[in-house]
Amino acid sequence: MQLFKNNAFSTLAAAIDNVEGTLTVASGQGDKFPEVVAPHFVMVTLQDASNNIEIVKVTSRLGGADTMAVERAQEGTTARAWNLGDIVELRVTAFGLQPLQVFAGAATAQAMRDAMAVPSRTGGDASGTWGISISGVAATATALATPRNINGTPFNGAANITTSYWGTARSLTVGAQTRSVDGSANVSFSHSEIDVPRRDGTGATGNWGINILGNASTATLAAGALSLTSTATIHSNATAVTQAAKNATTQVATTAFVDRLRSLLPGITSGPLAETERGSACHANGNITVPANVFSADDVVTIYNNTAGAISIIQGAGLTLRLVATATTGTRGLLARGMATIFFVSATEAVVSGAGVT
Repeated sequence: MQLFKNNAFSTLAAAIDNVEGTLTVASGQGDKFPEVVAPHFVMVTLQDASNNIEIVKVTSRLGGADTMAVERAQEGTTARAWNLGDIVELRVTAFGLQPLQVFAGAATAQAMRDAMAVPSRTGGDASGTWGISISGVAATATALATPRNINGTPFNGAANITTSYWGTARSLTVGAQTRSVDGSANVSFSHSEIDVPRRDGTGATGNWGINILGNASTATLAAGALSLTSTATIHSNATAVTQAAKNATTQVATTAFVDRLRSLLPGITSGPLAETERGSACHANGNITVPANVFSADDVVTIYNNTAGAISIIQGAGLTLRLVATATTGTRGLLARGMATIFFVSATEAVVSGAGVT
């Protein structure tokens, strides 16, 4: 007897050739198909991405198994090779419908036709619940039997309506304050609720950063009009009209910042100089390399030999390192506790001078 099962569908877990007598579906999906023991069987359809079809007869599949024994090329189809992932599906085929044709008598066929009969447009023989579209004009339909509300506004179909309500209320948030809005009324926020003072300053408290814009014709500060009553830090965003890459940008004029300008910044202790060593003092405990194309003209680096032995100030590749007041170039020595100043003439030329330079 032919067996059936709803929604029996999977894909091939491995490719098969055109003579293979078994097929395996994706792992764990074998039980989507009926368990088959002779003389029962199942008709299964194989289909690939190009819509090629082969019907096979499953003659054996044990419960829990993903592999089934098959007879190939059923119902006039041709055995072919199939790829991993091709469709395997239990479908109704012509062979499966033949018993219905044989055993269904005339009375049964008539009953089937009666069951599929469509009621007439007048509603004869209609029963149950039907979805019906009603077409007409004012002469046949002017109002709803039961009025309905649309977003809070009554509607009975007799006339158009305008609703001021939203279907779903929304939240409007400004600052830390939130209002629910559904269209039924206006909402507003006071300055104090959203922590915003008025333009005339009413309600302003705490520290404020204020930009005063204008020129002599629109904003004039009279003598004595501006004063400082505390020792707070003064911040300024002023910058030079023409500013080179090395010039300082915006700074905060704190006591600590001004005091820091009196000293050189600490630099590296050994190795190649980097641009960050510009204007710094390097307390060296090893050799220092002066590279090319790192510094610009007028940059200065100070090197102090902080060891008990001599170190080297190495002329880097592509750089000319001159001993001050001489034509001598190349790597220089710096005696113990000696101090050297390197002045850059350009990105590829520098002059070294100082006490202990050899």
